[in-house]
Amino acid sequence: MFNHAVIFFTFLLFSTPLVTRGEQVQSPSGPADDVRSRVAAVGPANDTTIVPDVSIYGIPFGASEEQVIARFGKPNGYIQLLNNKSAMLYGKQHFFLFTNKALSGLRISISLLDWKVAKQSVPHQVLDAQPWKLDNGIHDEMLLSEIKSTLGQELQHGDHESSYFYRVGKTRVTLDISRCYGALEAKRPTDKDAYIEKLYGILIERE
Repeated sequence: MFNHAVIFFTFLLFSTPLVTRGEQVQSPSGPADDVRSRVAAVGPANDTTIVPDVSIYGIPFGASEEQVIARFGKPNGYIQLLNNKSAMLYGKQHFFLFTNKALSGLRISISLLDWKVAKQSVPHQVLDAQPWKLDNGIHDEMLLSEIKSTLGQELQHGDHESSYFYRVGKTRVTLDISRCYGALEAKRPTDKDAYIEKLYGILIERE
């Protein structure tokens, strides 16, 4: 009986973690992290439409960083910008923009990162897997001619030849246009100088 008691006590002694005075026991999940470093479960996006001046994929303008994280999970990167602004990078093409940590815009482009870095970046399983669209029907890779037909006189030239914009309430929507040379859709597909103009990026931001 005595030997059995000694063996049982020895087992408890070496199998129980010791906590010194002043030391806190950490939970199995590890120490508390900043919210931007936590991973949240990501499910299919219920709303794939962007409504300028109202919401982005169903998330209202003015939402907190935590609300965006709760919807789309951990961002790939976090950047501090000027004038109390910040941006959270999701996947390869999405920057969610914040002013004083409140959602104030969105940048989508295939050229957010240097191409060598972009090749090694991790795609987002939701945002990079679905085509984006605006509530007025404008969508990724839409022809410039179709955009002009949709917006009419609302569409204005931007800062350079390949940039256009229009406004919705307090929000400015900037459209980036690219020329695709030798495209099959052109009138002369065998002519290297033939091109079409397509939408490849947008910037939506509260002014």
